[in-house]
Amino acid sequence: MRIMPTRWILEQVGRKLRGHYAYYGVSGQHRGLVRFYREATKLLYKWLNRRSQRRSYKWAEFKQLLQRFPLPLPRVRVIYLSEPEMIVWGAVCVNCASTVLRGQEPTGERLK
Repeated sequence: MRIMPTRWILEQVGRKLRGHYAYYGVSGQHRGLVRFYREATKLLYKWLNRRSQRRSYKWAEFKQLLQRFPLPLPRVRVIYLSEPEMIVWGAVCVNCASTVLRGQEPTGERLK
């Protein structure tokens, strides 16, 4: 992979990051996603600098490269709510598959 063009490598890393965010991007995981993004960026810098016997990028040059070909930033895609929060927000109760209306308790009925 190191011998491929830089643009191709950055596109592939972006795809991998988007997939990771889609799978792990649930409420309460934002800090972990940010940590994963930082570590992935550091590893990308390390491996791009191993492409030749001399250093390919300084950190400032690498940041400019990321501005030109940006990587996707961490994003929480699914927000889980507790039952009291579902009552306030009028969310759908996943366990009982019934709509919880604002100010009402969940019925607990399951779909047949």
